[in-house]
Order: sequence, then C-alpha cells, then structure tokens
Amino acid sequence: MNIKQQGFTLVELMVTVAIVIILSIIAIPSWTALIRDNSINVAVNQVQSIYQLTRSEALKRNEEVTLTSSNNRLTWTLTNQVSGADSTIKTISLATEQVSIVPSAGSDSEVSLTVQKTGFAENEQLEFTWEDEYRCLSIYNSGQIQVSTDSGDCE
Repeated sequence: MNIKQQGFTLVELMVTVAIVIILSIIAIPSWTALIRDNSINVAVNQVQSIYQLTRSEALKRNEEVTLTSSNNRLTWTLTNQVSGADSTIKTISLATEQVSIVPSAGSDSEVSLTVQKTGFAENEQLEFTWEDEYRCLSIYNSGQIQVSTDSGDCE
C-alpha cells in the first residue's frame, strides 16, 4: 500500500519562517517612519481644521473668537466674549499624544490666537515634531495657512 504523506517538512517550515523574519526586519523601519509621518500629518490637519473652524465662527458670529490650547497643546478651546465673560463654543482634543507641538517662538506657554470678526488673525507659527519628522504650520494675519516640511520655515 502506497501512502502519500502530506504536510511540510521541518526544513521547509524553517526556511519559510526565516524568510518571514527577514522581510519583517526590512519592513519595520519603513513602517514606523510611515506611522510617524501619518501621525504628524493628522496633528497638523487637526490644528488646521480647528483654526478654520475658529475663523468660520468669528465670521458667522460677527465677533472675536479666541482659540486657546491647553494640556500641553493637546486640547484646543474656542471661546468668545458674551456679556463680558468667556463662553466656550467648542473644545477639541487631538488624536495623537506622541507629536510635540511648540510655538515657533520656543516658549513653553500655551497658544492663544484671536480671530477678528473680519476673519483676520495674528501671525502664528507652530512646530510639530516626532523624532525625525517635522512640520511647520504658519498662520498668517490674512487667515491663510501654509504647511511646510522645511525646518527653516518656522524661524
């Protein structure tokens, strides 16, 4: 009786495992760089959209709206003045905690940006970093925004 054996030999299994390990070693650095790059892009896009919301609210309400950061610039709050007291419009928390956000002035203080009822704001630059990934978000007094990957742009 001729019995045909099915399955893998130990050598075939070890070769397959070795190939998987080698491919993993090659792919992991690229994968972590991709994760850092995407996390920084998400943080920049979130702050950019929060600023656009602040500008939109100032124009819609026809009054000054202030965007203030807290919790090491991970929480952003939109406020306006109602009867002499601050009224919170919205509070937004960023999705990533690994990204460091620093005002270009280099201060450790929180960011406070007031948008006029005309949509004009103060000039502000924020640096986003995580290990070797870098972005500079420039907010101009005209309300325009520019994102750059060149570290010299935020000086």
